[in-house]
Amino acid sequence: AVNLIPFWSIRGFFRHFQVPVFMVNIVGNIVMFIPWGFGLPLLWKKRRSVFSAVLFSAMLPLFIESTQLFIGRSVDVDDLILNFAGGMIGAACFLLLRKKVPCIDTLAR
Repeated sequence: AVNLIPFWSIRGFFRHFQVPVFMVNIVGNIVMFIPWGFGLPLLWKKRRSVFSAVLFSAMLPLFIESTQLFIGRSVDVDDLILNFAGGMIGAACFLLLRKKVPCIDTLAR
């Protein structure tokens, strides 16, 4: 199945709320990409701009969803949206932590 209507699946998970399903499909898709958004600027100083955070937080989920077209898995634009949100949350967490812990800059290349 392919869903290209933004927020269609997300609305359905809220409308027919069940904790385990919600946790896997909404929370899981966000949490899974927080390390990506946090780790990229942590490890590479060149990836600390807002542009890089937006670009790379969109590119990896887009690649994953595109690949699923060819391996017979379902493709959902809402997964892309939630994964992107997770990447952006991770990048925001890095920026907030960087202000509180300035020595974090020594970890990056």
